[in-house]
Amino acid sequence: MSDHVNTINDEIKKIRDNLNQQKRNFSDFLLNNDKEKNLELYNDLLLVESKYQFAIDQLNKIESDFFYFSSFMKVNVEVGRKVNDLEVAVKNFFSQDYIYNKLGDLQLYIEDQWIVIIKIGLESINSILLNVKPEINILDKIAELEVDGENTISKINRLETVFESLKNEKIEIIFNDDSEKFNKLARKYEISFYFVVVFMILYFLGVGLYIKNIDLFLFEIGFPSTKNVDINMEFYIKKISLLILTTTLAAFLLKRSFMNRYLADEAYRTAKELDALPRYIEGLPIEMKEKIRFDLVYKYFGNQCQQENYKNGENLIIEHIKANTEFLKSLKGIQDKTKTNN
Repeated sequence: MSDHVNTINDEIKKIRDNLNQQKRNFSDFLLNNDKEKNLELYNDLLLVESKYQFAIDQLNKIESDFFYFSSFMKVNVEVGRKVNDLEVAVKNFFSQDYIYNKLGDLQLYIEDQWIVIIKIGLESINSILLNVKPEINILDKIAELEVDGENTISKINRLETVFESLKNEKIEIIFNDDSEKFNKLARKYEISFYFVVVFMILYFLGVGLYIKNIDLFLFEIGFPSTKNVDINMEFYIKKISLLILTTTLAAFLLKRSFMNRYLADEAYRTAKELDALPRYIEGLPIEMKEKIRFDLVYKYFGNQCQQENYKNGENLIIEHIKANTEFLKSLKGIQDKTKTNN
């Protein structure tokens, strides 16, 4: 980059030195001659000198600002060629005899052809230099590159998000399947619970089911067929025992239903979290992404298994069965004492 800048500076310096040398010829000539001898020629040469100075000032301006360099490099060859042509015209102008006579013998001045060529050449050079604009769009290009870089990073992040989503897809399917499975189990437990409740209501409202005896050739199975059952201690024992058993069963079914609903919700929530995870960690540092994945693995695989729910459900029905057994034993003892007293 520095070599390129040095090359441009050298080109500007070479052109400027050439223009300065040509301008010096006119300045010296004007300095050593009286303008009163030929005012028209003097004014023409003064105008030429000012045009030289304008071109030199433009080159100084270009040299002082880096952002002009790119634009100047497009025209430096053309400017250099025109300055060289101008140098030839200046030599031809000062080689004329009447110029050596210091204007003394020239009473009537007609505009010199070489002065016309020099003016046209300087105007052309100045026009080119005026059109050398600072490459402000370099800054715009830098800004565009920054935007493109941000867009590229954004696209890379989106690709990583898609890749992470594909990696999590199978796990999401597993958790979604678990959610549906637990919901189905919960519905089965709920239906069973409602069936038990309806049975209890019908039974305690006095609705009875009477089955005829079944003849199995060698032996016969009999069922109570009397609709008018005597209301005694045995009647109440059966009622209370059935109430306790059905209540225990209903509580067990309801607890199982709640547990499966909870597991279904957990599985569904986990599936959604895994689906949203790639978008959540998009753009985060790699170390933080790895830490989040580690925490989620620890959370989802093994640590969240609700084993206590299963154990509590099993313990619940076992405890109720034990309590019912003790209760039935107590009622049986009371019944035996009642029969003995009678």
